[in-house]
Amino acid sequence: MPDRLIENEGRVLRVNGQRFHAVWLADNAPSSQRTPALAAPLNNIRLLTANLVGDSVALTFAPDSTPLSFSLKWLKDHAYDTPKERSEGHMPAGSTPWGSTIKAAMPTAPFPTLKAYEATQLSWLDAIRSYGLAKVTETAGPVHEIIEIFTPAECAVTSNGNDSRAPELSLEIITCAKDEEESTVHLSDGFACAIRLKNEDPEGFAALAHHSASFVFADQTGRPFTARAPLVSLLPEGTIAAIHFAPQSAAPLTDVPFEQMEVYYRAYRHFSELVDSPEMQISVTLKEGEALVIENTRILRGTTDSHTAQRTFADRNSLLASLTALETTP
Repeated sequence: MPDRLIENEGRVLRVNGQRFHAVWLADNAPSSQRTPALAAPLNNIRLLTANLVGDSVALTFAPDSTPLSFSLKWLKDHAYDTPKERSEGHMPAGSTPWGSTIKAAMPTAPFPTLKAYEATQLSWLDAIRSYGLAKVTETAGPVHEIIEIFTPAECAVTSNGNDSRAPELSLEIITCAKDEEESTVHLSDGFACAIRLKNEDPEGFAALAHHSASFVFADQTGRPFTARAPLVSLLPEGTIAAIHFAPQSAAPLTDVPFEQMEVYYRAYRHFSELVDSPEMQISVTLKEGEALVIENTRILRGTTDSHTAQRTFADRNSLLASLTALETTP
């Protein structure tokens, strides 16, 4: 019977093996169906009826029989009653850790093809989401033409130095420095380094994740920017969210307890060694007409990098929005 879809005295809907709270369903009502009644106090929100109608489920809610309909596909895509990785220090969904072997398979696209074909844009942007970096070749114009693939160019910020601003400038476009035939950058996957540190020194990983480091940076006008963040930033569910590793901008540590300071420095040194280790690092040489796009909160520049390349910053969220639009285009 349809009412068997309803459990826990109307507080839970079970459909296709997944459970959804009535309050969650009411909160996620499509805007075209939202009514003031769905904003009732938590203890008043409950399901009265639930019926499968084609590829949707039709619901009514107490206290006034408010109707609501959800696509079964939408519910499947947004299900939360599923086992999830919750260990401290795991990769985000859709991300793939890498080491030095990625150099032989660097995601790359010629700019004319990237600009002309959505399929190329889709695979190139997806590589940035997965690996945190991708290369573009055969560029003839300014770097802003690359940025316009996924975000308005006026949102970009150009810099030649180290940047420790908060919130982070989350996407970086690296090009060959002016007046140079080529520029070489050394890159490591900060997420992969963090996971390796966790496996080799769990206590040290916890110290870097649970205590804030301090950073200071002066822009070209001399204005000071400061920031505080853990070297390894985790979401509450344990997912690695960002790496804040900038030795050139590091300020004295004052948020690490006395009892943890030596553990912290041991882990910091270990992490730094991983960043520069041959098995974790790649070197990428950029010539005129080439650029590299990296996630600035994941991909780390080597501590021996000369930092001579031109750096332009943009917003990762704009890139992900463009990728989602391409993925959902019929």
